[in-house]
Amino acid sequence: MRKLTTAIILISTLCLSAVAQTNISGIINTYVKVTAYSNGCTCPSTNCATVTVTSSTGYAANDLVMIIQMKGARADSSNSASHGNILNLYDAGNYEFDTIASIAGNVITLKVPLMNTYFTNAYMLDSAYVQLIKVPVYASANVNGTLTPQTWNPGTGTGGVLVFFVTGTLTLNANISADGDGFSGATYLKEPLGCDLDTNFYYQTTIWNYASCTTCGYIYDDSPTRYADAVAYGGCAAPCQTNRMSSSDWKQAGFRGEGIVSFTFKKTFANANVAYFKLGKAKWGNGGGGGGNHNGGGGGGGNYGAGGWGGNAFNVVGGGAGCTAGTLTVRKGYGGTALIPTGSKIFMGGGGGEGHDDGGQGTTGVNGGGIIIIKAATVTNGGAYTITANGATQTTVATGDGAGGGGAGGSILMNVSGSYTNAVTIQAKGGKGGDHNNNTCHGTGGGGGGGVLWFSQGSTPANVTTNVTGGANGIQVAVSIDCGDINWGATAGSAGAVLYGTDPGSTYFLNMNDCNFVLPVELVSFEGTVSEQGVELNWTTASEVNNDHFSIERTEDLMTYAIIGSISASGNSSVSKDYNFYDNHAPAKELFYRLKQVDFDGKVHYPGKLVRVNNQDAGHMPIISPNPNDGKQFTLNLADYDEKEVLVRIVNDMGVIVWQEFIDLRNYGGDDKLFAVNTGQNLASGIYTVRITSLSGQQTKRFMVARKEE
Repeated sequence: MRKLTTAIILISTLCLSAVAQTNISGIINTYVKVTAYSNGCTCPSTNCATVTVTSSTGYAANDLVMIIQMKGARADSSNSASHGNILNLYDAGNYEFDTIASIAGNVITLKVPLMNTYFTNAYMLDSAYVQLIKVPVYASANVNGTLTPQTWNPGTGTGGVLVFFVTGTLTLNANISADGDGFSGATYLKEPLGCDLDTNFYYQTTIWNYASCTTCGYIYDDSPTRYADAVAYGGCAAPCQTNRMSSSDWKQAGFRGEGIVSFTFKKTFANANVAYFKLGKAKWGNGGGGGGNHNGGGGGGGNYGAGGWGGNAFNVVGGGAGCTAGTLTVRKGYGGTALIPTGSKIFMGGGGGEGHDDGGQGTTGVNGGGIIIIKAATVTNGGAYTITANGATQTTVATGDGAGGGGAGGSILMNVSGSYTNAVTIQAKGGKGGDHNNNTCHGTGGGGGGGVLWFSQGSTPANVTTNVTGGANGIQVAVSIDCGDINWGATAGSAGAVLYGTDPGSTYFLNMNDCNFVLPVELVSFEGTVSEQGVELNWTTASEVNNDHFSIERTEDLMTYAIIGSISASGNSSVSKDYNFYDNHAPAKELFYRLKQVDFDGKVHYPGKLVRVNNQDAGHMPIISPNPNDGKQFTLNLADYDEKEVLVRIVNDMGVIVWQEFIDLRNYGGDDKLFAVNTGQNLASGIYTVRITSLSGQQTKRFMVARKEE
């Protein structure tokens, strides 16, 4: 149980400005980059977490602050259609609030421990982009001029977030806007013409040295995994064609939009060549892909909704263009991938990709929407004012080259404990892709995906109108066109989502670990996996107070939750307790689960965040042979898995991982993918679980170790 040790701290902070209504406009937050942090403590300890910043100027003791990691996810970098898919979010999107205890130079000590982790995947520290934001607190506030965040600055790794608290009434007499303040759209660079590499999904931004192409394979900078003889993934062989780089063909696609996967991510080839990922038709996380050569349209950025496809390549074949008719449709920019936020993660909208431009008549991608977080007692609108974090629209019309993609909508979190006293519109729409005006068709821009609106209440509040639609794609606007299709392959962005908080008015909604709230249940973990019996849910509590039972809730759309079962709880406990539940009737689709904790007096709490389980491949199970076995050597058949790479773990009946290994399934051909497991251990006799983790989810299979008596 967490004890109340700093109850006065937050109260005094919230009262600093509790004097009169304050007029606010422009930029009200202060931003600084975080370079390191230390958090070797938990509640009820205080004054034990620190963050190191580039400059502490503008910060003082008792300031309320927000720490948030903007990037740091890992993406698939193979030369395939899955290029740019998110492999692991790591700490990207993690955020929380705290209060400054003291400052010594550029080291800031926080009053309470941090709940989340930051900088995981430490070998990519330059890719994390963690920032500390000063959060103003007002007794009551009147927005008398447009209120905005600092536009996201990828150079300093700061901005893009508007956040403030109002203990009383927030009055709108002007708009609150983070439109176009999120991840950057792709910049412009005139690219040479050439259509020889239409199968490539990315292009290096360093020059490939043909003479050094004597050894094969590469090493991911963010992984110890090495691939040998990987010709299809940028290795060698004669000739050095795959993703090749030379002074004459290094810009075979437009630039990609920015997103939660950093462009500093790279892979190093065994011959010392380095590939970065700024160029290419494939998406890069939620950043839209650049238009392919020749004159493909840029893809839209993504957030909750995926970005739309850019338009097809220039509708002229042969000649100077060099493209064949059958390849025009494969040269367009991919839309940025969809992101699923959780109770501890939020994201800015991804930037749109650049249209391929060899003649100086194309357009760039445009920015995604930023993040807005507002905590207030009530909200009143003095006119028809709005709260928006829309993705930007590409308004410049291309006239003979590819057009850029629209930005994705951002994220808005509204923690309003009371009412919205009159009508207010809140939006996180995707931006429109760029148009093209020429009688011969060129690629138009894909629309940006819709963003996220998240309310602390259990439904959309009265008097609130929401909009998270995806952005429209660009079109051919000329009176007469030769391709007969004004879209020319471009598509709109997908819609975003309106989500609802787990516990109205609770500090958990805004990830504020003030050590003041006595949790009826301290949840250590909550996990879900696909098993032979259905979806298996496991959770562990460290302590429980007055806890009657848990209800398990399931949703498919993140809006409507159904109770699918309940488990009796332990009442009062100060020791670790493990719980298990099987959803034996889970539909074969992507599912989300949450725990509902009910006290003996009927009060309800939601102690954990959402758990995502992909049950679409529920029938895909590893085959273990022999079973039982000696636990040292056995065969694992992974024929049902189409992924390129899976993580295999062996877990004992205490939940301890006793062996694990990444398996590159591209090394296994044929119908059977037989992997010889050699644990190198004398595992004790008993029941073990093989846990397979892949992009499509997680599956488990039990097996028995029966050692022969020596």
